[in-house]
Amino acid sequence: MRSILLRVTAAIGLAALLAACGPAATQQGKTTDPGEGSSVGVASGDALAEHDRAVKLKNSGDLDEALEAADAAIEIQTDFARGHFTRGSILRKLERYEDAAAAFKTAREHDPQYAMAWSMEGAMLIRVEREEEAVESLKKALELEPDEMQNYLNLGTALRRLKRLEEAVDLYKTGLEKSPEDLDLLSNQAVALSKLRRYEEAIVLLETAIEKDPKHAEFRINMAVALRSAKRFDEAAAQYEKAIELGAVESGLLFDLAYCYENMGKKKKAIATYEKYLAEIGNTNPKAHARVMKTLKRLQSK
Repeated sequence: MRSILLRVTAAIGLAALLAACGPAATQQGKTTDPGEGSSVGVASGDALAEHDRAVKLKNSGDLDEALEAADAAIEIQTDFARGHFTRGSILRKLERYEDAAAAFKTAREHDPQYAMAWSMEGAMLIRVEREEEAVESLKKALELEPDEMQNYLNLGTALRRLKRLEEAVDLYKTGLEKSPEDLDLLSNQAVALSKLRRYEEAIVLLETAIEKDPKHAEFRINMAVALRSAKRFDEAAAQYEKAIELGAVESGLLFDLAYCYENMGKKKKAIATYEKYLAEIGNTNPKAHARVMKTLKRLQSK
């Protein structure tokens, strides 16, 4: 499984509620980290030495010192694309995502063929919810590296957040034509299809993903959401239960499972699970808490 830079947690999966309240549990899309920079551009000896020191410090976790070394490399040679890329990588680890996006942009401005810089700029733009700009950067990354599956995942995430779902489905399809065994692409395509209410198509894709990787909790969650949306509540509940058994802790899982139990007529299990959900969210979401309490009173009065 490829390395993960971040998981976008805004509501870009199947987040529409089918009941009183609570966030839907769904895979939210991923952006991926292509790793440390490449041998792009020619650097002077002093700039390269500072750059290499920055990389070593970054790898050892000394991020503030690493950033100082990267800044020193760039001060010595301002057009050092790889130096700007490494600076962006350090800023990403410092969770300074806007600054990281700017650094990756500078890297690709100094070397327009630097596909990885375009890709990472797009990933950071997704992180700071600048999806329109992310789409343009990631399209350029794909143009430069059309066989890089990470870019398909990232671009698909941006398109889904923009509700450009048909484009996302077509993009994932193209990626799967190049890499038919990529289960992350398959699962993300299923999520986009589900948002288009093409639930049965999504379920077929997710059956394949689960068959090939039965211990992947996110595939189970995506399947559960598609099944729940198709009102196949008993099957959905089984998938939610399995995802939780596999260690999934995504927000809203218990709410979605309780909703399935409620629609299956399993009142006691629904009540118990809604109560667990309330304990999970505590005071973090007063509106959700109030609406679930209303649901509980309705169930308990029957």
